[in-house]
Amino acid sequence: MKLICAQADLAHALATIRPAIAARPSHPILANVLLTAEAHSATLSGFDLALGISVAIEAQAAPVGRVALPYALLAPLVAKMPSDAVLTIQV
Repeated sequence: MKLICAQADLAHALATIRPAIAARPSHPILANVLLTAEAHSATLSGFDLALGISVAIEAQAAPVGRVALPYALLAPLVAKMPSDAVLTIQV
């Protein structure tokens, strides 16, 4: 899966779902963000067994797919990128 999106959009989406990412999860998967890539959009989702938040952003993906990425690694990396950058995530 290859996802192309604006850094500002991805950073805003990650900040929005932050309350739904467990700091000390009972299950390790709950420390991840679910990234679902469609042809012209991407959805980022977080869930901590009590709260779930999903945010859609404009993006391009080929092929479409779904992956769980560690929030604690992804969010700081995206935050360090220039706000006008176009990011490519390839899994």
